[in-house]
Order: sequence, then C-alpha cells, then structure tokens
Amino acid sequence: MAGPESQKTLPPTAQAAPTSVPAAPAVPISSAAGSEPPSVGPEKPSGPSAVKSGEREQAPKGTPGFRDIPMCVIPEQKPTLVDNPKPKSPVVDVTASEPPAELSGEPDAVATWWKDLPSDERDKIVKERPEWVGNIDGIAATDRDRANRSQIPIERARLERERDQLQRNLDDNWFGGTFTNDDAKKWYVEEKLKDLDTVESTLAKGTPDAPRLLLLLDMRSGERGHAAVAVGNPDTADHVAVTTPGLGTTISGALDGGRPSDGMVGEAQQLRAETSRQLDLAGRPDETVSTIAWLGYDAPNMTGPGKLDTVRGGGDVASTGKANEAAPRLANFFNGLDAASVKKDPHIVAYGHSYGSLVTAEALRKTRGSVDEAVFYGSPGLGGDPNDLPRYEAKHFNLTSDRMYLLENGEDLVADFGHFGPDPSVAGGFTRLSTHPGVDRTNVPRIGGTGHSDYLRVGYGPDGQTPEMRMAGYNMAAVLGSLPDNLIEGD
Repeated sequence: MAGPESQKTLPPTAQAAPTSVPAAPAVPISSAAGSEPPSVGPEKPSGPSAVKSGEREQAPKGTPGFRDIPMCVIPEQKPTLVDNPKPKSPVVDVTASEPPAELSGEPDAVATWWKDLPSDERDKIVKERPEWVGNIDGIAATDRDRANRSQIPIERARLERERDQLQRNLDDNWFGGTFTNDDAKKWYVEEKLKDLDTVESTLAKGTPDAPRLLLLLDMRSGERGHAAVAVGNPDTADHVAVTTPGLGTTISGALDGGRPSDGMVGEAQQLRAETSRQLDLAGRPDETVSTIAWLGYDAPNMTGPGKLDTVRGGGDVASTGKANEAAPRLANFFNGLDAASVKKDPHIVAYGHSYGSLVTAEALRKTRGSVDEAVFYGSPGLGGDPNDLPRYEAKHFNLTSDRMYLLENGEDLVADFGHFGPDPSVAGGFTRLSTHPGVDRTNVPRIGGTGHSDYLRVGYGPDGQTPEMRMAGYNMAAVLGSLPDNLIEGD
C-alpha cells in the first residue's frame, strides 16, 4: 500500500499544468503611424509592489507544478463600502430647541420639503416633536392628525395645571378676582378644557368610510380654542370643501353635536355623503370627497365671564378686526391644502357662513389661485368699499374659475345687512341658488330653510333621528362635486 505522501493529489488545474514553461520572447509592437498603440486594458499599477519591466512574477517556491509559471498582474482595486451607505439627507435634529427653518416657509415650500424627507425622518418628527408640525400648512393631513392627537393629553395636563394655579391664586386672595383677572383667566382655561373634550368626542365618531382627521389644534394663541377637523383625507380627495363659521361659534358649542349629523363636523359629514351620492348618480363613483370644518380663529362671541362680554361681542361682529386677523391663517390653510394634495389639481371650494363669509372673502384675497370656487351664505357683506367696489367679481377673490355662489334664506335678516361692503344679494356677480323646499334634480324631495342658521344644518324626520338635508345643502353638494347640471337656481 502506498504511503501518505503518495496519496496526495493536486488541484485539477495543477495536475494538468506542465512542470515548466519557457518564457515567451518579447515581441515588439508598433503602430502603422509609428506612435504608441492605444491602451486596451487596465493600466499597470505603479509603486513598490509593481513588477519591474522585463520580469515576471513567480509563484511561491515549493508550489507543486507552478515553479516556472508567470502569474497574472492584477490592477489595484479600491474597496466597495457595502456596509457604509451614504447618509440620508436631509436629517432633522429633533433635539433642537427650535423647529427647522423649512417649516416656517410658504405652504408649497413646506410641502415640497416634507415630501422629500425620508419616511422614517417624517415619522420621527411626528412622534418626537409633534408640536412642530401639527398646525403647519403644507404638512400631509395624516401626519398632522397624528401629531395633533398626541397633543391632546399634553394640552389637557398643561391647562389643568394652569387652572389649578389660578384657583390657588383666588383662594389666597381675600378679594378673589375683584382686583385681578385670575377669575376670568380661569373661566377661559376651563372653556378650553371643554374644547378638548369636544374634540375627542368628535374624532371618536369617525369611521373607516368617513375617517376624521384633526388638522388643527391650538389651545395657546387665542382667547378661545382653535381646531379644524376633516371628514375624509383632503390630500387624496378630488373635491375638498372648507367651511368657516361666524358669530357665536366655539369648539365646545358648535364643533360636535348630540347626534352624528349635528354640529359643524356632522354637517361636513352630511355634505360629503351627499356630494358622493350625486357623483355616483352622475357616473363618477371613483371621485373622492373631503369636507373640513375650520374654526381656526376667535369668532365674535357674546358669551364670557364678564358683564360687558355681550357688548364686546357686538362690537366685534360689527367690525372687520376679527376677519382681518383670521384671514392670513385661513389663506395659508387653503394654500396648504393645494400644496399637500397628491392630486395634480384638486378641486377646492370655500364655504363661508355669516361673519365667516367675510373671513373667507378676506382670506381668498390673500390666496394664490389655490381655491376654485366660493359659496357664501347668510352673508352680511364680503368686504371692500361700496364706492370703489360696486360689484363683486370672481377675480376679487383669486378664484381659478368665474364661478361663485350665494344662498340667502327667507327671513335671514343678517344677510340683508350689507354691513361689510356692498350687499352680495344685489351687488355681486353670483349665481343665486335656491333654499326653498322642492324636488331636486335627482328626484329627492328637499325641505327648505328659514332664518340665519338653517343652511347646511340638517332637519329631522318624524322619528327625530333620520337626517334630512335641506335644498341649500343639496345645492352646496352639487357645487362641491362640480355638477352644474344638478344646481337649482333661485332667490
């Protein structure tokens, strides 16, 4: 039997190789032009490790079968950083004391910056610094909703601490609040705590088919709480409505109601459902709708802790001051909806009621073509000087179309004031829409409206629970769905 050394075998290549190969003679190469030939391979490496000209690299001594075989010279390779990818950019420092400067820009710039951020960066900001983005126009609606919802318990705890401190101040003061404003401050803090309760109850009524998104939550900048709630995602909707209310509107008093169709958000949900119904009948079931109740300002209000609050509220509703203060915020909100949308050109309609029609009109004057149409109802005037502005036109409100609409109930005395500029019912280029009872274009009987409040507010049938949309609401839905053939005109 052969010994161990005789059992050793070489690799297949080595077994097939000759024991020695004579070096090939160098053959000079010259080009036809007598110049150096072009390079057809990798350049030889230079430096100490390079093989000298005329020499060949030999295999290590003692390698069976490779003693005289010239080895191939391999060019130097730079390592590939597989485990060290380029850092993601931009990266936001969530530990900073101030938010990124990009969040203070115009809504379209904010929207572009936000969309360009990596998804994990956006998620990190929403989770760790929600106060930075919840109320910023141009941020995606679902991100604003997450951020603002997370702020509710934080704001509640802050307001409770403030309330308790004010109560301690009053308890320690022999004169109570007679010579301080602590009692009045405490009253407004308690109202904001009620506002938070209302916001939570409103959001809880959302459903998978009609989700509710909290696009604004501000318990700091105003005397009253501010909020905006969307039914349906405005970023993905083809048709978006924004409704702004007027005198006497507060979050706790108007945003929600006892029944699902009550309150501003209930009305918004009914408007969305009716618009979707009309789109279905028109053969456009794939078009989506979002309706928003916007209460982002201190509306004129006659309630309060003081004896003169009624007088103060009367002065506010007779002045343009509240509207001028709110207009830039609402304008930014409109522009932000347009910028954040994933649609190429979303159809956005502005709705303004009562004093909110003045707020809406002044806001539209500050937009940049983000709103397509406007609907004013129960309007005491839309601003402007009666002498310099004898007639309202769509161009005055920066609308992208020439379509603007007016509704006026019978016995709506506010709508006949004409207090803020010309009376829209006699001095405007509006399409007047009916508020009277009758059968609509889809063969559904509609109830009419009277007075100053019964426009989008639904009625109820004999059981007191089944909502009935009025003719005014039907017409507003036809406007929102871009369904001009469905409109019923009338004074």
